[in-house]
Amino acid sequence: EKKPREKTGKVVGIDLGVDKLVTTSDGVVIENPKVFDKIERRIKVLQRSLSRKKRGSMNYEKVRKKLAKLHEHVKNLMSDYIHKVASWLVEQYDEIYVEDLDVKEMVEDSESKTLRKHILHSNFSKFMSYLSYKAERAGRRVVKINPAYTSKTCARCGYIKKDLSLKDRIFTSPKCGWTVDRDYNASLNILRAGSGLPL
Repeated sequence: EKKPREKTGKVVGIDLGVDKLVTTSDGVVIENPKVFDKIERRIKVLQRSLSRKKRGSMNYEKVRKKLAKLHEHVKNLMSDYIHKVASWLVEQYDEIYVEDLDVKEMVEDSESKTLRKHILHSNFSKFMSYLSYKAERAGRRVVKINPAYTSKTCARCGYIKKDLSLKDRIFTSPKCGWTVDRDYNASLNILRAGSGLPL
């Protein structure tokens, strides 16, 4: 059932990330809780314990259920968190511009096992699903834009820094000298692209 919200007159570009789950073009930063990281040690202990048990035995089933319960706990905590973040964005903005991310490609192209793990556990696809259906119910719009060069383009002068790597968390334009947080710079470019302006 649709429950249209009163218009706020505000639009926003959001950048999704591993360290900061959401960075908005208004300068709001919502941290990624990295729930899995906090429980990973307990999961590994249970996995080792399970590997030493005889499959099908009572002890095996006992540990297997504990492990399944812990994975479910992690999943529920993250789902609850992104529900709240998506709800907040829909409350604040009439239109939300976000990159049309290919999560599978991001995982395949990632430089390290740790980064692949963080991308998967950040639940970008689930976040987009929650955001889209909440926006539709509230009479808001989610607009997906092409992610090409949103991080590598200076939002102030338009210079494209092609050698920018994932490790570079600060963006500095050699053309105009603007130094800014990489994710905030990307969110400004996402807002620009969503508004129909060229990067």
